[in-house]
Amino acid sequence: MPVSSVNLTQTTIVVNAGQMINLTCVTSYSNPEATISWHKSSEDITPQSTSETQIKGSLVRTISSLRSIVVKEDNGKRIYCRANNTMDASITSSMRTIIVLCKYTIANAFKSLWTDNK
Repeated sequence: MPVSSVNLTQTTIVVNAGQMINLTCVTSYSNPEATISWHKSSEDITPQSTSETQIKGSLVRTISSLRSIVVKEDNGKRIYCRANNTMDASITSSMRTIIVLCKYTIANAFKSLWTDNK
């Protein structure tokens, strides 16, 4: 039975720069079990994740957790997970946009304005 869905459980991702995010993707029950890969824009970030399975009769559901520290350069990047359990059955979760909040000091703002207006 091919995997029919994979859900990224968080609906919004708003974090401070330097903060750890914890995201979870859950597949539908399938056989064989599905593997989940994680992507941030075009970058494969699967090594930052862990997975576990839940068995229900002859079917298996995969739950994958991603822990990653966010940097200001991640702002606007799209994160998603992908599940597959056969050569021709791959499904992608909804994409979420990472919004990174970071401190911007007044001194840096004035310096930027001063050098930009020269």
